[in-house]
Amino acid sequence: MTSHAGEGFSLRRVWVWLLGILLIAGGAGFVLWKPTGGNASDQAYRLGTVDRGPITASVRATGTLNPVTTVLVGSQLSGQVVEILADYNTPVKEGQVVARLYAEQIKSRRDAALADLAQARADLDTKRAQIDKARSALQRAEAQAADLRAQRDRTQAQLEEAQRGSERQTQLNTRAVGTQAALEQARTQVDIQTANLASSDAQIASNQAETLGLKADLALAEANVKSAEAIILQRQAKLRDIEIDLGRAEIKSPVDGVVVKREVELGQTVAASLSSPTLFTIAQDLREIDIYANIDEADVGRLQEGQKVSFTVNAY
Repeated sequence: MTSHAGEGFSLRRVWVWLLGILLIAGGAGFVLWKPTGGNASDQAYRLGTVDRGPITASVRATGTLNPVTTVLVGSQLSGQVVEILADYNTPVKEGQVVARLYAEQIKSRRDAALADLAQARADLDTKRAQIDKARSALQRAEAQAADLRAQRDRTQAQLEEAQRGSERQTQLNTRAVGTQAALEQARTQVDIQTANLASSDAQIASNQAETLGLKADLALAEANVKSAEAIILQRQAKLRDIEIDLGRAEIKSPVDGVVVKREVELGQTVAASLSSPTLFTIAQDLREIDIYANIDEADVGRLQEGQKVSFTVNAY
């Protein structure tokens, strides 16, 4: 009985040792044959001390960034682009030239308009000189009229004196005191002064007609001056119109900002007959921008008015 019991106990110990050896070998084989790289779905862990702080929720979305204020710069004039002075991301100031159109034809029109204006001003000077000449002639005629009236008054007085002398000689001849020669001489003086008076009246009438003609010439000269002044105003307006077109040949920025889009190339012909084409898009202030993003409704529901957020974008 004793020998059989000792043999059973020894057999159990052998099986326990064999099972232990198998477990150790399996664990070693698992460790040795386990892949070194982890799966893509494995979670990454990091260790850290436990503390309190804000929790940041990140959201990925697709959208665009747009300036709050953008200005479209176009051209009111048709022509070929001969110079481009601004490109993408170029800071520009108000009034700065960003492009130029071909303007040689406009300059030729301007030179012709300047010549026409100079000619109109010369014509105005000529017509004003004609006014001065007409006024001078009218003044001479009026002075001559005064002299003719004085001569007529003198002739009238001489006629009256000759008539009195003739009457006196007639009375002397009636009393047989005077001579026939003295009477005839007195009557001759009356006839001479009468003729002189008639001549004075004719000269005065001629002077009056001449004065009327000179007044008409003066009025015509004044009308010509007004017409010349109107022509000058018309040609000045034409010149200003051409100068406006010449100024439009230089495309200028209306505001301070940054060029965010250029839609014109060197040598391109701009056609502004129907509508003003857009050449540049200028952002007035890039410190303030609008974010247009397509965010999931579940993420939007966690936002509150006035909540501070930060964002990052993938861009060049």
